[in-house]
This record gives sequence, C-alpha cells and structure tokens, in this order.
Amino acid sequence: MPSGRRASAWHDRPVRFFVVVFLASLLIAGAEELASRIRTSLFEPVSDERWIWAEGAYDEGDALAFYAARDFEIEAVGTARLALTADETYLVYVNGYRVGAGSYRGWSPVDEYDISPLLREGLNRIVVELRSSRGAGGFLAVLELMPEDQSTRSCIVSDESWRIFRRYEPGLLGGWTQLSGGEIPKLWHRPPAGRWRLGSTAKRQPNLFQSAIEPLRRLPLRLQQQHSSEWHELQWPVLRRVPGVGPHQLYDWGRVVEGLLSFDLISAEGQPGLLYVGLEPPDPEQQRPDTVILPVPGRRHWEDAYLRRFRYALIVGAEPYSRVEVDVLPPRLTDKLPRPHRDQAGVFGLEPPRSYAKVEEDVWKRIGSSSSVSESEDLPR
Repeated sequence: MPSGRRASAWHDRPVRFFVVVFLASLLIAGAEELASRIRTSLFEPVSDERWIWAEGAYDEGDALAFYAARDFEIEAVGTARLALTADETYLVYVNGYRVGAGSYRGWSPVDEYDISPLLREGLNRIVVELRSSRGAGGFLAVLELMPEDQSTRSCIVSDESWRIFRRYEPGLLGGWTQLSGGEIPKLWHRPPAGRWRLGSTAKRQPNLFQSAIEPLRRLPLRLQQQHSSEWHELQWPVLRRVPGVGPHQLYDWGRVVEGLLSFDLISAEGQPGLLYVGLEPPDPEQQRPDTVILPVPGRRHWEDAYLRRFRYALIVGAEPYSRVEVDVLPPRLTDKLPRPHRDQAGVFGLEPPRSYAKVEEDVWKRIGSSSSVSESEDLPR
C-alpha cells in the first residue's frame, strides 16, 4: 500500500462541517433579512399612511363588511402604482372595475397593481370592499402617481381623507355617488404596527374582470335542498329563480371547476353565511367553512375574493336569489389571483378562540330556528 496522507472526508471532522453549514445558514438568513428591509423601505414612499378601519366596538367579534372610498383628480394620465393590503380581506375597484383582491397574512407582502390603464383625466375613484369575520381589522394603501414627464410625484395614502360606507349605495362603485355622506375612518397606527409587518412584491397588471376580460361562466347542474337526499336538475336559462330553497343548499357542477364564485342574494340586509367547497360533497359537521360569506348591507350580490378549485359548493345561511356561477378566467389571469389560506391570528389583541367561531355559531343558530323551508317542498321542473 502506498504511503501518504489520506484526503479527509466530512465525517472525519464533523464539528468543522457543521460549523461551516451553520455559518452559511447565518449568511443566507442575513441576506434575506436585508432584502426584506430593502423591499419594505421601497414600499413606504411617504410617511403619512395609516392603518384605517370603520369606527365601532370590536370586543363582541361581530362580522363586518363595508366600503372605504377615495376620490382624486389628475390633470394628465401617467403611471399609477397602487399598493395595498387589508386584514382580513379586500376587493378593490378603480373607476368601477374590479382590479384585484387579497388578504393579510403574517409577514406577508403588500399587493401592488399598475392601475394606469384605468385612470382618466379629471375625477377618479378607488373603492375597497373590506371584510372581517371578527369585526376588527385594518386597511392600508399607498397610490403613487407619476406624470409622463416624471417631473413631480404625488401620493394618495390611507388616512382620514377616505370615507367609510357601511351600506351599499347605487353609484358608489361607478363614481356618481357623492362621498361627502360617508363616515370618517378610525385611524389605527402607522406601519409597521402590532403584528402588521410589510414587504413588497413586483408590480402586477390590473385584472379587468368586468369588461376587458369576458370570463367563461360555469353554472351548476344539480341542486340539493336542506335535509333532503333528492337532487334537482337545474335549467338556469329557464329557471331564473330558485323559490322555496332555504339557507342550506348544495350545488354540483358535474365536474371540477376553478374560478371565482359569485351569486345574487334574496336579502339585502347583509346577513353572513358560510361557504364550503370540495371535490366531494362537503360535510359541515366534519370540516370548517372555507370562507365566511359577508355581503355589504344593501348590495344583493356577493363575490368570492379567492380563486378556488372544486366541484361541490355548500352555501349555509345565505340565500341566493338567482343562479350561482363560477367565472373561469384565462390562465394568464389565474396566476395573479390569490388562493385561499388560513390565518387565525387576531388584530391588536382582539383574538377569538378560533377563527370564525362567533360568526359560525351565529349562522347555525339563525338557520336552526328558521322554518322558511319545508322538507317536502320541491322545485319547479
């Protein structure tokens, strides 16, 4: 056997190996922290933005849905970047177009949209539908406006200049309702505040759901009533309403669909409901709701904020007036849409025992005492 020193392997000196791995991990973590700080500083172009919300008592944990709106004027259309986030959920409209949706997660980045194509010379309006299953929450926004010559930059931020509307009014989204009738918002704190920490994401083009993109609408094929094993075949072009259906309905699309669920409501009082979805018929006794249906009072329409993949949808406590449908969007848009997640942390110490606990109990208590649906009631064929 030839003489000489044998090359050392990692298992000959385990301490040195693990020290090197540990130091490399620290370097990577430090680089990520530095990148996060840089991104955060890029998000905060001004120092006046505040977390805002509707005034009220939040210790009861009652579900809440309302609008925050802001008008602004521009002399010429340049570039416009809107950065925003909300706890729990938001849907944002610019000049009547739905731009996007999302919700807050711990240490999550803000959502950014390039809304330049939606702006016009003169008066413009941003309306944000805000939802919280526990009542408490926060909304933060910064709109950065830059003229074409890039001479001056102006910013519009979430502050006391916004107006809160607890009830839907015709013309609010479109821009012909005056904002002078709204409430002054409650100011929380400047970011970062409490558990709210922010980063930044790359700019995203606005999603023009209402006119620029015409989605493919998938209608359910069958409907099952509350406490009934019988399925009813649906013919939506003929059956515009679903009379006699109570607040516990199971819809079947016949195959897996992926898109945004929406429906019109019988009641305009904004009573909350529960939504369960799945590839198999959901069992509310064995699983939690996928989301809480929180309509704004006065608006007989509800749109899901999340892209979901399912075949069956169980709607509890909310009563659709007419057809339930899923908007199936092009792949280039679905990549930009938020997908469901769960985050049970509270806001400023207002943390319930479990997420959606109170609103779940309220919905089931309400439908438990309801006698509006008879088990023997059938749908018209």
